[in-house]
Amino acid sequence: MNFHNERRLLRLNGVELGPPTISDEETFQGNVDPEDEAEWQALVNRAKHVASKLRDALGRLTEEQLDAPYVRTGLTLGQELLNWIMHDAYHAGQIVLIRKQLGVWRNA
Repeated sequence: MNFHNERRLLRLNGVELGPPTISDEETFQGNVDPEDEAEWQALVNRAKHVASKLRDALGRLTEEQLDAPYVRTGLTLGQELLNWIMHDAYHAGQIVLIRKQLGVWRNA
């Protein structure tokens, strides 16, 4: 999620990106040991930082920008945002499920 969200943030900030030069499998490199709390917290903090920056960038968007075509997808930026939200929600659910199955999910 962090890999893709960081790329989205760059695009929203006007950085033109080509296709990723790495494969989908390579975006998972540096996996965190689910039992290493310090590594997990570092990953969570990175995700929160990127989410905060994305929230700021999204808050600056105009209606015109939301209706504009988005990077050769055939969709508008607004439509692509819906895809991003669903993508992140899907993967967040996977993370919770896997961590619960591993017994490393903290119940609040």
